[in-house]
Amino acid sequence: METKIERTYHGNGQLWSEHPYVDGKPHGMVKWWWEDGQLSSEHPYVGGELHGMMKWWDQDGGIGWFYLYNQGEYVATFYPKNETHKWKLK
Repeated sequence: METKIERTYHGNGQLWSEHPYVDGKPHGMVKWWWEDGQLSSEHPYVGGELHGMMKWWDQDGGIGWFYLYNQGEYVATFYPKNETHKWKLK
């Protein structure tokens, strides 16, 4: 089993993304950061497929939305800041 983590960086040297791989497929939590170093999103992968709750934060640190995936299939979106449209189902 070969594991590795690839990282990319913003022009200012700040970490931009982190991608874990197992046997050449995304596996684990892929993370992205804003240029100021704040976390911007998390994408859970299992065996190369999105699986679990993907999260996105806006630049002020507030949760923007969650996407739910089950073995690569989109299931639903949750918008915590939108009182009139919190859930959007597949």
